[in-house]
Amino acid sequence: MYYKFVGVMVKMFARSRVLAYMVITCPEELREKWRDPNELREFREYLRRMLKREGIDIALWRWHFAGDRSRRWYPHLNLVFPMGYMDKEKLKRLRRLIERRFGVRVIYYQYTRSIKKVMHWARYISRPTWNLQNEVSPESFKNFKKWGTWGAEKLGLDGEKHLSKRDLEEFWMTF
Repeated sequence: MYYKFVGVMVKMFARSRVLAYMVITCPEELREKWRDPNELREFREYLRRMLKREGIDIALWRWHFAGDRSRRWYPHLNLVFPMGYMDKEKLKRLRRLIERRFGVRVIYYQYTRSIKKVMHWARYISRPTWNLQNEVSPESFKNFKKWGTWGAEKLGLDGEKHLSKRDLEEFWMTF
């Protein structure tokens, strides 16, 4: 999974030379409800449609299920897309739309043109987090899609073979 995920991410960066990183965190009061994989799918699909309406029609996404500080169920969605600075009003509008529909208030946003930052994001986002939590049974999330893309065909990323470890190492060396 790592090479597929990171391969799409670095190809996205190679084509756009800028990437944005957004994290949308489930609030404490919704964590019990978000133990249902259908709730997470609905949330992700709503975000996809809403972000497409806002002009973000290409993205790579990945669920994390725990944080770094505890073993508690803590679902949050990581999104990476080719975009730079986002106007504060647009970010406020996105926050309002998400909060109105789902009660989610915490949205982190950053962008970069630095390959070192992209490398850090790639390692951080692609790491597995399921086993960091011990509250939700893996059986309830069997066949749950933990990462994916939308609009990748617009950057020509859909038909390409995924990067191998060697390809990825060579790519990093070009920067």
